[in-house]
Amino acid sequence: MTGARAADGIPAGTCVPLDSLLSEAAAASGAAVRSGVDAEAPAFLLFSSGSTGEPKGVVIAHRGIARVSRHLTGFTPGPDDRFLQLAQPTFAASTTDIWTCLLRGGRLTVAPQDVPQLGELARLVERERISVLNLSVDLFNLLVEHHPEVVAQVRSVIVSGDFPSARHIERALAAVQDGDLFNAFGCTENSALTAVHKITPEDLSTAEIPVGRSMPTVEMTVRTETLAPCPPGEIGELCIAGDGVALGYHGDPLLTERKFVRHEGQCLLRTGDLAKLTGDGEIVLAGRTDQMVKVRGFRVEPRHVEMAAETVHGVAQAVAQAAPGDGAADQLVLWCVPEPGHRLVERDLLEELRGRLPDYMVPSAALVLDAFPLNANGKIDRKDLSSRLAAPYHRTVLGRRRAGQAGRGRGLHAGGGARGRGDRPRRRLARKRGHLAAPDRPRCPAGGRGGGRPGPRRDRRGRHRARCRRPDPHQARSSLR
Repeated sequence: MTGARAADGIPAGTCVPLDSLLSEAAAASGAAVRSGVDAEAPAFLLFSSGSTGEPKGVVIAHRGIARVSRHLTGFTPGPDDRFLQLAQPTFAASTTDIWTCLLRGGRLTVAPQDVPQLGELARLVERERISVLNLSVDLFNLLVEHHPEVVAQVRSVIVSGDFPSARHIERALAAVQDGDLFNAFGCTENSALTAVHKITPEDLSTAEIPVGRSMPTVEMTVRTETLAPCPPGEIGELCIAGDGVALGYHGDPLLTERKFVRHEGQCLLRTGDLAKLTGDGEIVLAGRTDQMVKVRGFRVEPRHVEMAAETVHGVAQAVAQAAPGDGAADQLVLWCVPEPGHRLVERDLLEELRGRLPDYMVPSAALVLDAFPLNANGKIDRKDLSSRLAAPYHRTVLGRRRAGQAGRGRGLHAGGGARGRGDRPRRRLARKRGHLAAPDRPRCPAGGRGGGRPGPRRDRRGRHRARCRRPDPHQARSSLR
């Protein structure tokens, strides 16, 4: 839709002048229009983020979006609210912004497509008087660190897509004045927004911040592998039923049959998310079933290792992965991003984890990044991190760890890793991968479409790359938070 002339770069035949639409609307009858479709009819396709594989097209039913108009609790926006759309319209996160405005009233501001700088994004929020921000965890962290005034001036901030950082949540709660901060859960297969939890200072007493209870007309349960309900406190798979459940995957009947199952007379979506129920009936996420790995014969949920690492002083965020090998994985590798101004020492970090985790869950190596690479939806790109472990430089280091050539707890320097700027394998890896700006040069994740001063390098798919930094060789001890 345009004004009197076609928009630049868009063929004139594909544009509809706004004046024409308004004229036709004014002349139209005010009687109700019979659409000819029912609630089960397909409405459109949304695409999953691809954080656990290739993006998949999901067929969304009309009922899945219609529920947004009437059935929201906790988070209840209205006609006076102003939303800022940051997510791509093909991804599920955009539905919260677009369809809430269309069905409940409100004004929608669409962020520029050309990746504005983070400061420009902050000024956009202020200029447009945005009252509702729907943010990925990584974009939320950047705004809290560099533009906390943005969080302070809006009425509602929704954080979703990953596990929120307690440090950033604490700073945001201190900045928020009359507004609310929500931890939310949504998935493409359930037409996006599924549950919200209003965060309070009491939530900071534990590293596990709930995502809340399900929205009306949506049912969330935690189940065993045989789909039996799990009692409170027991970890199982998060399953969803109700109006939000999609019709299936476009063009993939086998995956649809595996993920959308009939159980006790209803369609049950197996999300692949690990979760548990609290004593008062809220949902706490605990990881992913498809990220479970086996280390020396033991099943390990990487999120448990990540949570332990994030309680160590100086660690802002962590990702645990299995190192690729010829057979079953027998090593865990921990990727870490340090808190601003803090230098991490691999040996000390691993030593502290030995006091917190069983021996088989302690990573064999800790690799430090300035920032995590992000996929197109603003989530940590775990596939990118896995590909780095397969690169020659890391394969050499991890291979020596596996062969016992590196002593337990020794750093990459002691274990045969790169020693200086002249290390050619590491330089080749850096040239191939590029790097993200350091924390003092913030840039918004792609899914949030923000930016920073010098832009990060990207690969052909537009994904961010982060430079791997060797651990600090100094021997300063870390202390528990």
